[in-house]
Amino acid sequence: MPQAAHDHSSTSKHFPIAQRRVHMPTIATKPADDSKLLQLGRQAAALEAWLDKRELDTRPVEGDREFARAMDQHGELLGRIVAMPAGTIEGMRVKAARIAHWHAAQGEQDDDAHDADVMLALSLVRDLVPAPTKP
Repeated sequence: MPQAAHDHSSTSKHFPIAQRRVHMPTIATKPADDSKLLQLGRQAAALEAWLDKRELDTRPVEGDREFARAMDQHGELLGRIVAMPAGTIEGMRVKAARIAHWHAAQGEQDDDAHDADVMLALSLVRDLVPAPTKP
């Protein structure tokens, strides 16, 4: 049985949006380069391993300058990681690994740990959900 051609004019009368063209943003085809972020992640992981071992082996006390310098260096690395947008899943893993490190600490979380994980989590959110551009 032959089918009659569908009259689209009635559809466009009832649904005027059907006549509008929707602009879809283009997706960048150039791969992102997270090499600097990955390098910072490796540096942070190595420093975290040293700090963790130092804490377990010697229980640093106030006045331990080597430990304090390492903590300052770690804070600087975290700041750079937070500020650097991740363009790949691997880059996002660098940030997620820093959060995981802070949460892996046994016992109670101190304020510094909370601040670092919140900053890193918000940085990941900014990378995953870019702020809308103003017209």
